[in-house]
Amino acid sequence: MKKSIYDSGVRELLIQTAIAGCGSVIYFFLMLKQFPDHDYYFIDSFYPTLILMLISLMSFQFKKKWLNYSITIPLLFFLCLSFTETKTTLDKRFETGSWDRDEITRKTFTGTSVYLDSIGIAKDAKILVLDGYTTNVPLILMNRKGWTINWTTNDRIEEGLTKPFDLVAIQNCFVASDVVKNDSAIITQLEKFADNGFVSFYKMKRNEERTFYQFFGIDSSTILFREKKPDSIFAGVSNEFIELFSDSALKYISDKPVKILVTGRILRSEDAAPQLTGSVSKEEGVFYYFSFDLHDYTIKSDSPQNFMFQFVVPSRKNNSEILKVYFWNNQKGKFSLNDLRLVIYR
Repeated sequence: MKKSIYDSGVRELLIQTAIAGCGSVIYFFLMLKQFPDHDYYFIDSFYPTLILMLISLMSFQFKKKWLNYSITIPLLFFLCLSFTETKTTLDKRFETGSWDRDEITRKTFTGTSVYLDSIGIAKDAKILVLDGYTTNVPLILMNRKGWTINWTTNDRIEEGLTKPFDLVAIQNCFVASDVVKNDSAIITQLEKFADNGFVSFYKMKRNEERTFYQFFGIDSSTILFREKKPDSIFAGVSNEFIELFSDSALKYISDKPVKILVTGRILRSEDAAPQLTGSVSKEEGVFYYFSFDLHDYTIKSDSPQNFMFQFVVPSRKNNSEILKVYFWNNQKGKFSLNDLRLVIYR
């Protein structure tokens, strides 16, 4: 039997709910700056209070039945609605794409523990992960201890290189755009010694003369294709799709991942936000798609800016698929491209 609102037990529950509510509000303001990046903190702060409130409302009854129904029916309705909204939100949370760097990092480092074992890296080796984008996942998947640098500014990279690590791990898909582009001096500080296709491993060798290509591991034995565009490319309202490369995927992709390094210079207007995209597709659908938004990597300037991006295309065996690299000018803004170079290598 439901208790009266005046019952002492109900009053105590309401007092407890009020205390919890005040605590939730205080916690909310203390953690306010953290909520944009950690929305799940809402569960910690308000969920217990909401549960207590529901229990309080359901535990007592008014003398008039219509008041009881006016509380119970809306509560049941909103409870049912919350389940459907939660399902929708969870489905969106698990959506992923080239923008989801946490998921990209998880996929990239999957299997690296076995690979490091196979090349003789000790279990107690300390690893510095540049461009980790998530603090723990790379180290857990490598089954090693170390440090992760999640925001690869020049200062953060140089600070990371002062750690007492044994080797450095860098994701191949971000090594050009997010590491070398931000700290070009790293080319003379690290030497590549291993690469499983998705992650490259380096050892510290400071102040040694090393070319850009040597750092990436590009030489005559690894190059599959290279091309330089001799002419400038201009884009505007009539250029939505600018193709840099298109060929049969089977000529370059087989049982191992391949890397596509694209470098050049861009001069763009404020409204131009082209995306450099790599894809492997056929009529039935797209197998691989990855895109870099140049709006995130360049600024409006009166002089051209250098850019460098690298795609990592997983292994594939299908002779009907096409490998493409292109600029997608979906906003049809004005920009020009110069000194474009493209290298496909293993």
